[in-house]
This record gives sequence, structure tokens and C-alpha cells, in this order.
Amino acid sequence: MDDLARDGIPPKQLLAGLSLKPEDLRREGATVPFDKLAALFERAADLTGDDLIGFNRGIRRRFQRIGALAYVGLSAPTMRDMIKNTARYSQVFSDAVVINVDELDETGAVRWHFDIPVSIKRRQYLEFGAVGTVLAQRQITNRNFPLYEVCLSHPRNAGVEKFDRFFGCQTYFGARDNRLVFRQEDLDLPLMTRDEDLLPVLQQHCEDILNRKSKHRTTLVSRLERALVDRLANGSAKQEILAANLGMSSRSLSRYLAEENTTFQKVLDNLRHALADRYLTDSELSQSEIAFLLGYSSLSSFSTAYRRWNGTPPGDKRRNPTG
Repeated sequence: MDDLARDGIPPKQLLAGLSLKPEDLRREGATVPFDKLAALFERAADLTGDDLIGFNRGIRRRFQRIGALAYVGLSAPTMRDMIKNTARYSQVFSDAVVINVDELDETGAVRWHFDIPVSIKRRQYLEFGAVGTVLAQRQITNRNFPLYEVCLSHPRNAGVEKFDRFFGCQTYFGARDNRLVFRQEDLDLPLMTRDEDLLPVLQQHCEDILNRKSKHRTTLVSRLERALVDRLANGSAKQEILAANLGMSSRSLSRYLAEENTTFQKVLDNLRHALADRYLTDSELSQSEIAFLLGYSSLSSFSTAYRRWNGTPPGDKRRNPTG
């Protein structure tokens, strides 16, 4: 947004009609609902006259280890495992993107679509995501590998050669689906960020959320939990941030939760409590590491919270898992 302002596009003009304010994007840990994010990219393309703004932003993107989904992908041993983890757990954190890896081992293909109304334009964001994802994969494997094939479902006439050069293969626009096809040898490239100790813990973390999602629970609480779990470790599990991510004001979120006989703090505490017990009984993570993953500023803060939940220190749970 700031670089667009330097190009003469005022933030208010960029955000007009999107129910967003400049501070919503600048705030640390800020998140934007998918429909508004997609609209923001389309608006930026219209105002700048840059029909390749998604591509141009994507090739400058830098992958950061933010959020549980990123961690569970980056901790995997190979790119193949990272893609499979991302596909399996993407629905934990967002209902907007659906990833299919059924053909990955046989043909190297990853397919995806957006589970949103057709009326929501997403061309620029789709290009940003595809380019940014491949760039990130090249960064964490330290290999500038080419793809075998790239298909994107929206039409494009101009600038196609830039996509071909970036992906290292022909890019087909107006295809039946969105598809990245990798070479099998590249899928087996090891990740520089792999962590065999952390990976199983994070996988169980995500499995727990998937199980919670499958149970008969209130829709809002389930959505809030999925949004919360990806923001605990980075300190952005704040009510105003989560409310914005869910497409409502903080006051509205409080009102809807009250109708379901709960509060934001209760949902947060219950989630932290369940994950704390999981980590203490099913992992070798230190209590300091658990405190970090749950979003506590210090071990003492985590210990105080755990005593409030269980009446005993967290060490007792580790020594007596069934107690």
C-alpha cells in the first residue's frame, strides 16, 4: 500500500468501498478476509494500470515463517512432504482455498481452487499466490528449478512471456483448472528449514484442530479456533485482528459469541489449554517452547495460566499424563 502511495495512489482511494482502513493493513499481525484481499489486488491493478501487479508483487515476495501452517510446511523433510502437509492442513486455517494433491506422486500435479462465489474476482491474487509460492519453494530448497507445466483458469493475453520465463515452462491461461506440475526429482529436494523434532508435534497440532472441526460445534467458534491457532505463536491472537479476519467488528464478534454462551477469552483459553496438554503429553518440547507456540511472552506466564486451568504446574502433567 505504501509503495502505491508513492506512485500517487492515495490509500483512501485504494481502500474505498472495501470497509478497510490503512491501519487495518499496517497493524502488526493484521489479516484481511479473502474477498477483500482479492478485491484489493484488483483495485490496485485498475488504479495503477499495471495488469501484472499480482505477478510483480509475487516475484518480490519473501517467504517468512509465520503461522502454524507455514511451520508445518517448512518443517517437512522434502518439498513433496511440504506440499502434502500444506494441502492437508490448509482447511484448518482457511476455508477459501482448496488444494488437491491426489496426482502429486504420479504426475507431479498440484491443483487448487477458491471455494468462494464466482462473482469475486481473484485473477491478480491468484497470479500473486502462484508466483509467490514457487518463489518460496525455490528459496527453501536453494534451487531455481523449472516447472513442467503451469495452468491458470483465468484468461490472459498480454505478458504471458513473463510467466513462461519465471516458471521455466509454458503457462496455459484459460485452463479448466489451476495446476502446477512439478518434476518428480524436484519434489524430492530437501528443505533447508526441515525440523524432524518439531514436525510431528505441529502435525498433531493441526490434526487436533481438524478433529475439532469435524465435531458438531458452533460454526463461529470453529472458525475462530481455526483463525486463532495460526496466530498464537506470532503474537497476533488479538480479538480485533481475529474479528477483522472473520469479516466483522470486534463488538459484533463479542455479541455473536455471547449468543453461543462464550467469549473470545474463553475460546482462546480453551484452545490453549487443550494444546498445552497435547504438547506436554505427546512431545518432547520444552516448556519454554510450548509457551512460545501458545503465544505466551514468558515461561512464567504460561505456568501461571496452566495452574489456573489445572491447579497444578505444567511439569506435573508431563510426569503424570493421565492425571
